[in-house]
Amino acid sequence: MSILLQALVGLLLGYLIYHLYCLYCNIRIARTIGLPYVVTPVFEFGVFWMIFGRFLHPLIKCYLPSFLTKSWEPFLAPDWHWNMKHGACKLMKTDVFLIVSPTAIIMSVADADMINEIVTRREDFPKPMNVYPPLEIYGMNIASANGEQWKTYRRIITPSFNEKMNQLVWTTFVEKTKLLRDNWVTPVAPSTEPPDVRTLSNGCYRLAFHVWSWVGCRLQLTWPKQLSGNSFEPYPDEKIGQSHSMSFQSAMHFVLARCFFLAGAPKWYLQLTPYKPHRKAWLAYKEWEAYMKEIAEERKKELDSGKATTVDTLSAMVSAYYSGAEGKGEKGKRTFTKEELFGNILFMMFGGHSTTARTLHYAIMMLAIHPEYQKPLQEDFSKILGDRDPDYDKDFKPLMSGWCGAIINETFRLYSQVANIPKATATPQTIVYNNKMHVIPAFVVIHLNVNAVQRNPKYWVLPNQTEEEAQINEFRPQRWFLNNDSSNFSSSSSDESDNENDGTNSRGHTSKSFKPCKGSFVPFSDGPRVCLGKKYAQVALMAAMSVLFREHRVELVVKEGETWEEARVRARRYVENSGMGLTLAPKGQEVGVRFVRNRV
Repeated sequence: MSILLQALVGLLLGYLIYHLYCLYCNIRIARTIGLPYVVTPVFEFGVFWMIFGRFLHPLIKCYLPSFLTKSWEPFLAPDWHWNMKHGACKLMKTDVFLIVSPTAIIMSVADADMINEIVTRREDFPKPMNVYPPLEIYGMNIASANGEQWKTYRRIITPSFNEKMNQLVWTTFVEKTKLLRDNWVTPVAPSTEPPDVRTLSNGCYRLAFHVWSWVGCRLQLTWPKQLSGNSFEPYPDEKIGQSHSMSFQSAMHFVLARCFFLAGAPKWYLQLTPYKPHRKAWLAYKEWEAYMKEIAEERKKELDSGKATTVDTLSAMVSAYYSGAEGKGEKGKRTFTKEELFGNILFMMFGGHSTTARTLHYAIMMLAIHPEYQKPLQEDFSKILGDRDPDYDKDFKPLMSGWCGAIINETFRLYSQVANIPKATATPQTIVYNNKMHVIPAFVVIHLNVNAVQRNPKYWVLPNQTEEEAQINEFRPQRWFLNNDSSNFSSSSSDESDNENDGTNSRGHTSKSFKPCKGSFVPFSDGPRVCLGKKYAQVALMAAMSVLFREHRVELVVKEGETWEEARVRARRYVENSGMGLTLAPKGQEVGVRFVRNRV
């Protein structure tokens, strides 16, 4: 045996021994916590498994004996957090359990009381480091930061999320959604029938991106004359900046689509690779960086000349950066570095449109699959709006407490855009579960399992119902109207509102609505680190739905030789075959829908 081969075998053997030793140590730590645990041979979020897991998992499931793999194989399956939902807790026979690997210990939590305690104790359970590398390719941002750094970002960005913004969000969404609706309902000659819409996902993305570009950044983008299914390529009438080779929107979407790759690949490889898709990812990265520099410099000029104020999010961040860079910031108060400015611009652009777009897409699909809910929705619009355009001040609260709000909340419940809310322990922490105290050691990763808790029978089945009757996994917006004395579905009174200015409580429901118990409905997280864009998303979706469904209904396209029920099953399969990237999204080819004007 050659020396080189011996060295290679020695390295592999050494790594295996180290791997097993680390696993042994983590199992010993897990036993001290006192919670049920499952042992996996690899870390599901490690680089190795994220690259090769989709190929290796089917081989493990197919060729290894089930008695060796049945306990841990489900927890290494791609997208298991989405696919198993609360089924993972049923498999482990508990709502809180540990996943132990050689690299880390993960605590999966689907208990509402524990979730509520963890999100409330921000200092005790911070965000884990390096949890968002795909969104840190330019620099740190408000989602990934902790401590004083997070406080700085929050202080700078939060003031721009106010009622003035909500009003602008509403009016802009109404205006842009009318353009989108016209794209979707205008017949293509020589036909006089509404066209089949197979650009639903891209249309929702274009809508949300255009609105946030204006509301959050005061960037006016041209609406395309016709939608296509490719969100990367510019339309013929889409403006490409001078000295650029990609449009602003195309560069943004390509960076987000390839951000996992951009976060992991060495910069030298990206610059030298002959592989075209990877070269294009690097091009998009540099193009978007150049756009950000230009936008920041232009906004600085506008702020200096008085043409712009810090009322929008981009201006607030640019002002903070240049104040710090020029020594004009408040004494003792930290501001942005250039990398942090770019990192936060990227995150706010992503967060400002992605969740809204995906949720709108799922809501439309749910209404196409369940057309029985369109009639009461439209009756609400007719009753509340009459013959006038939707108005934020008059209509947001009544719509939020009616069928529109119920449909949106049910979509958030079933299709949360975040599978897990990541937390961690920097030091040992004590927490109670099932009336028993547990000490969580330092450096344990905590996943607040949103998909599981929002389908947990403990919180979503009424005392007088069976689990089968509650249909937890089904789209049933009427569950948000249930009146019950149980603490799980208690009425929200105006004096317990958490947000006095907007009349909504911490769950996003108006004072006329009913809410689940704290910790069981967390699509935007909760506590001190609740998502800044929660109200933004609610306002945006309400405005878009009021335009799309006020005078039109959505129907599934039935293929030739197919019954409507078969089309419904096919559409349901498309929706459920979703996967987690940066957000939850369907993975298959779009199912066609059609927007049809209601008969008068």
